[in-house]
Amino acid sequence: MSSWHNFMTLARLATPVSRLGANGYMGLSVEITQVCPMECPDCYVPVIKSGPHGLPIEGWVKIISDAVKAGAVHLTIVGGEPGARRKELHHVVGITPITWIITTFFYEMGTFVKNGRQSPVTYVVSIDGPDEMHNRLRGVPGLADRARRQILLGREKASALGHVFPVFSHTVLMSANAGEMERLIWQLDGFPGIDGMVFSTATPPIGESLPDWAPTDAQRADFVELLLKLRQMGARINMSEAQIGTLHPDHTATYSPAMCAIANRVISYDFHGKPKGQCIFGPEADCSHCGCVVNSLIDPFHQIAASRLPLAGKFIQALTLPDGTLESVASMIV
Repeated sequence: MSSWHNFMTLARLATPVSRLGANGYMGLSVEITQVCPMECPDCYVPVIKSGPHGLPIEGWVKIISDAVKAGAVHLTIVGGEPGARRKELHHVVGITPITWIITTFFYEMGTFVKNGRQSPVTYVVSIDGPDEMHNRLRGVPGLADRARRQILLGREKASALGHVFPVFSHTVLMSANAGEMERLIWQLDGFPGIDGMVFSTATPPIGESLPDWAPTDAQRADFVELLLKLRQMGARINMSEAQIGTLHPDHTATYSPAMCAIANRVISYDFHGKPKGQCIFGPEADCSHCGCVVNSLIDPFHQIAASRLPLAGKFIQALTLPDGTLESVASMIV
């Protein structure tokens, strides 16, 4: 299926101008739960292994529905581990035209149907390194193999129902995995369960020195060069050269919330349903070391007139199916 066909198929869901609002409000990110079985060193959420998820699901339905009325076209579900609340996710998936679920596939995940039609959902699976490193950094033995099985099972079940089950991997550069990125990329490139790869660099809190887990500027610069090289070699990196370039320390050195598309176009909520301020990382995030790939995704729309913002919804939708990339639909924002 071509990117153009993906776009034309999904554009029918595009949000009308009247729903987008003059401020260009595009979407929201919600920490659907504080529960997570992982022990990730760079986690910005005070997770617990078990217990209450936080805001009841009815509260999330209201927040997301109100956001749609204010112009939101896109929902990102994070955690904790969203799969810990998988039996309730059908209540919130489908309220916005497009949903991304960020997960480790520790749990089996599936597709969602609303009013007899599949709700467009893209899964983004977090992978921190080659198997042994991923398992160690996440603190869960056998996690990498478990995730692969869950992804392939989910795709098989979705296919039997005639559903689309897009999955992209997302890897965050940290000091611990900086030397293993090339090996990881080729490992992921050979896995048929994903449709492409996206990458970020770990964003530290403001402080006098970087945390031990944060990559150095030199590691970030080397990583950008590696991504550009492997993309040219044919690795399934689902990022344009421009997106990759936003991860370079020279690009973020003078960055601030006023310049950030996420800070200005997306509202992030903690697991209690309270706005976090600034972005998903909270008000203490060090913008000069920002490594958020999502910001580069929506940044073009931060600069355009509100009258053209319906294109943002179409753009996000086009990216939801496997072969949609920033470059394949860039002509829409020229």
